[in-house]
Amino acid sequence: MDHTTYCSPIACNSRKAGENLPIRADGSGMGKEERKRMVLGLLVESGLELPPAVIFDNLKKRGATFERRSVDNYLEELRKEGLVERTDESKGYNRATEKGRDRYYGTS
Repeated sequence: MDHTTYCSPIACNSRKAGENLPIRADGSGMGKEERKRMVLGLLVESGLELPPAVIFDNLKKRGATFERRSVDNYLEELRKEGLVERTDESKGYNRATEKGRDRYYGTS
């Protein structure tokens, strides 16, 4: 039985907004870049400043299969790439930068 599903761009974390790429129901086939894109996508689409725990909880609801500590790693990488910025150091809030929004929507 084929367990391939089609889902929203965030749940599948496709490479471009609006794309519907297949992934296995168990989350296999989702590489690191797709997972980072899920984190960035949540921040871009929500337009909110969010702490890692809230990002993780919402991504799990959207089908993410990675661990909570991975969110911290992905956020750190996204910050180094200039796609995400920390807005409140003491609480660890993050938001997408303009560069991050452009990258997510494929305009840069």
